[in-house]
This record gives sequence, C-alpha cells and structure tokens, in this order.
Amino acid sequence: MLTRDRIKPASLGEPNLLIFSVPSTIALAGEGIEVYALPIQMRRGGFLLAVPDNVLSPQSLQSGQEDENELAMIGPNSVFQVPMFEEADDLSVIELGIVGDVVVVDMTDEVLSLCREYDP
Repeated sequence: MLTRDRIKPASLGEPNLLIFSVPSTIALAGEGIEVYALPIQMRRGGFLLAVPDNVLSPQSLQSGQEDENELAMIGPNSVFQVPMFEEADDLSVIELGIVGDVVVVDMTDEVLSLCREYDP
C-alpha cells in the first residue's frame, strides 16, 4: 500500500507517477479501471490528484463539489488543459504539441490504498 511519505507531489518538484485503481462506484464506465495519476499537492488528511478527464463519473465529481461530508472520498475538483507528453523507448520525455484535459480532484487519504507507484 502506498503511504503519504512515499508521495512526491508536483508542488515540491518532479512528482512520482501513480497508478490509480478507480473503483467501479466512482468510475465513468461503471466498472473499475486503472489510470495514470499525478499527485499535485498534499494537505492534512488528503491530497490533490490529477487524473485523465472522462475517468470519474459526473455524479461522483458533482457530489464532490456539493458534499460537505468529510468522509467522502472525492472533494472539490476542477478541469484543466495541460500539454501532453509521451515517454520514449529510452525513457526520455517528449512533448506531443497537443493539450488534453485532466481533472484535479481533492482526495482523502483513503484513496492511497487505491494507488501504487508506477514501475516501468
């Protein structure tokens, strides 16, 4: 299981790439899926996590915007356009010259049990 001390958020430099196992209860397709995710910033009891757009269901995102329940897994969230990159065979990073949408979601530490570090 991933622990808080293993997370390197973007707010402190180059972040570590995570694999987020999205549970079916919050996934757009209604079934679990694994996606790449980037930790953006840590906070007490949770963190901001960037995931590809169209992965989380609109209902779960809307609930995060409205729900004052501190036990909710998903909190406030916003969509951002970011430049897209690709990893080359030699593990260098290549900018693709296009942008894509990501959702930055305030997640509780409960989500750490659904994440692991990417291991190429």
